[in-house]
Amino acid sequence: MNRALKIGFVALVAFSLIGAAMAAAVTVKVNGKTVRNKVAPFTRHSTKFVQIEPVCKAADVDYEYDKDAGRITLCYGDKCTALTIGEGPKNAYLKNDQPTAAYKVLAEKLSGKATYDSDAEVINFDID
Repeated sequence: MNRALKIGFVALVAFSLIGAAMAAAVTVKVNGKTVRNKVAPFTRHSTKFVQIEPVCKAADVDYEYDKDAGRITLCYGDKCTALTIGEGPKNAYLKNDQPTAAYKVLAEKLSGKATYDSDAEVINFDID
């Protein structure tokens, strides 16, 4: 009886954690379209970070990551801007070997706007 209770408790905790993780998934949208990411959005420096490349592709922005230099170059129209891999809140950050950035910093670099709806768990980018 005691073993059955322990197994039941472990199963309950496991299913609760799985359910919480699924409920906490953040969706990223660029100009209304949902973007697929290799790296799920995460919180760092009290803000949400997103993978840079999928956002750029969805916004038709040229993306180049120079791993040796630790630099990401983003070009759109006749304008280029860059992010450097680092530890600061305005730097890009590597997660699972993929460059990520704070969503507001990325939107600013792309001359766009971004909002985070914490109730719906959605980051919306508006990039022209």
